[in-house]
Amino acid sequence: LTSKGQGRPVIWLDPIRTDQNQNLPDQLSQNFLLHQWICPADAPVKIADRAFLMSNTIKSQGLGPVDLVAQGQNCLLALLIAHNCPDQISQLVLQNPAQSIEDLSLDKIAARTLILIGTMSSPDRHSCGRALKAALAKSHLIFIHNADDHLETSQPDRTSRIMIDFLNRGEVFLVREQ
Repeated sequence: LTSKGQGRPVIWLDPIRTDQNQNLPDQLSQNFLLHQWICPADAPVKIADRAFLMSNTIKSQGLGPVDLVAQGQNCLLALLIAHNCPDQISQLVLQNPAQSIEDLSLDKIAARTLILIGTMSSPDRHSCGRALKAALAKSHLIFIHNADDHLETSQPDRTSRIMIDFLNRGEVFLVREQ
């Protein structure tokens, strides 16, 4: 893990690749202790094995309770980690989840979950978001207007504002601040 910032720990499960999507991690590190998972070259290929490795890292490093932020394919990784160590994961932010959850057992996940979907994302992502909302007891589904599959590049201000508000305030983020 690489880390920057200070405050409550948040693990960013997506690779930070370009200047285009650097804005959101930078904003998160101003509010939180942001850990980025650097996947070693010899890391397991199977997502279940990666989740097991990451879950053990969270437990052995004493990182929890921690929040997880993921996008697309990595939402499945976040869900598996939350399933593997439910007492260590406080909140999940899932941006445009991309995989079916039909075979997942989500009953052990106790974390508050924010599911963000772009209104211009594919119908598959919309149905995945709705299925997650139905399956996770403490979840909120929010559609971000005029956003596509890459929320942090198509609507960076809306995405970061909603995400940071949720991470800071939990379910109270639904109530407008004056």
